[in-house]
Amino acid sequence: MKGKPLAKVTLLAILVLLLSLKSEPQQVVDLIHQGDAYQSRKEYSAAIEAYQQAAVLRPRSSVPYLRIGQVYLAQRRYELAGEAFGQAYELGAKEEALAGLGSAYAGLGDEERATNCWRQALALNPDNAAVHYRLGRLYLKRGGFEAAQQEFEALLAQDEHNPAAHYQMGLLLAGRDPQQATEYLTKAAGDSENDVAPDAEDMLAVLEEVKREENEARAVAMLGAA
Repeated sequence: MKGKPLAKVTLLAILVLLLSLKSEPQQVVDLIHQGDAYQSRKEYSAAIEAYQQAAVLRPRSSVPYLRIGQVYLAQRRYELAGEAFGQAYELGAKEEALAGLGSAYAGLGDEERATNCWRQALALNPDNAAVHYRLGRLYLKRGGFEAAQQEFEALLAQDEHNPAAHYQMGLLLAGRDPQQATEYLTKAAGDSENDVAPDAEDMLAVLEEVKREENEARAVAMLGAA
């Protein structure tokens, strides 16, 4: 079972980008919105073209480069994403660019640089839920369970109803505190509309099976497989 990134987390980053358009000329705003529409339909080449036109009109604006970086991330073209976010950083969008750079480095397999970028982004804004989530997932992948737990707890301190964070906490605690893990997973599974609900339900079923298993070694193996 593998939890999917929750759309709500990524929407927080998108909201920041939308708010940054308030100071832009209408022609630039229109091009950005056109690019967003293309991107939503996965017409990535058209989206990049619209964003590049906006960049020509406003060469000192970081917004088009942030958007271009997001498109390249969606395409898994991580080196190009890193270049776009690097330009956005130079133009002043420090926090958003660092968050994007972290994702680009993570995609390239450079987990150390990804961690450093995300830590810097959190130093600028400790309430960046999307970065807490990404950093927590990276720590979890590397086996840094305590560090991962801290990130998901920080996310839940801002958004106590976040299903993705509840799901990750359930996974982290499954082997140490099954009762508390069950509480987190139950919350994650409570809303059938969220992306992690099916995986949370599967994990709850595993915990129930583990609870009934009398052979301790087999119970541990079942948790490991899950």
